[in-house]
Amino acid sequence: MPPIRNAGDLAGAMAAVADAAAQGAVTPREAMQLGHVVEAYVRAVEATEFERRLSALETADAASS
Repeated sequence: MPPIRNAGDLAGAMAAVADAAAQGAVTPREAMQLGHVVEAYVRAVEATEFERRLSALETADAASS
């Protein structure tokens, strides 16, 4: 699986997992487990982005009050 450094790398990582499973390099169970790792990374990215956006809105609201 290629390195995941940012959200843009996620599609490539999942494609690599699917390809590895299709070629028999990993078992379907291993592919599923790797998919869970990628899914957890997606949730972490989403939570981080949500927190960043919420903080920006709160800062803008405080500045306008």
